[in-house]
Amino acid sequence: MVDKVVLTIGRHGRYGYGTRFPLLEGSIVEGVYRGMCLCEMYGCPDVIYSSTIARAAVTANLHALGCGYDSGIIFDDNLLENAGRQNVAFFIDMLAAEAQSNGYKHIHIVTHAPVIEKLTSLISNSRYFVQPDGGIIWEADCWDELLTRRGRISLTEGLYPGLDLLVNLWRSTPDEQRIKSYFSREVNVDWDKVIPLLALSGQFSSCSQIEKVYDLLAPFVRRAA
Repeated sequence: MVDKVVLTIGRHGRYGYGTRFPLLEGSIVEGVYRGMCLCEMYGCPDVIYSSTIARAAVTANLHALGCGYDSGIIFDDNLLENAGRQNVAFFIDMLAAEAQSNGYKHIHIVTHAPVIEKLTSLISNSRYFVQPDGGIIWEADCWDELLTRRGRISLTEGLYPGLDLLVNLWRSTPDEQRIKSYFSREVNVDWDKVIPLLALSGQFSSCSQIEKVYDLLAPFVRRAA
């Protein structure tokens, strides 16, 4: 859990054109899973900010669902994919002031690769590229360090096996033990979280819109909390 202050920054999930939902089904599962892990490591965010573009907004909602966050996501155009460096700098200044004023310990952001590159170059001495569904963790003693580039940055761990692969395997072989047997090297997913999510993914096809998927997943997340 948080003992200082933490800014977690997630890139939106993977998506395809002409698909039923704004994200691929593997990324829908991964979004909830990432939210659950995020909450375990740093506690539920005090506030979540997101780009308004659908793939980011849906990812933010999935992270919020996994975290048990229900205070309302703040959508900000300064996090849009084409936001300029000046927009991102303004957002950081605003964020630092809001966080300090409200005593926040954990803030979560969901945005796009170009914004993450600009954002990390402004709060550190490096520019970071993040894969879809990946993220950045920034930790510091206080929020003022956002403005002085003094925080510590790390990348979130990639998942093996990937959730896209597991969702596809589950479609053809909905058997927990058999799926686990396919992977001889050490995995870094929590099967207790992943297997129930895979089972629920089999019902995504009956959902007419992404909000129905949220409703489908919410009871499991509440039981697991």
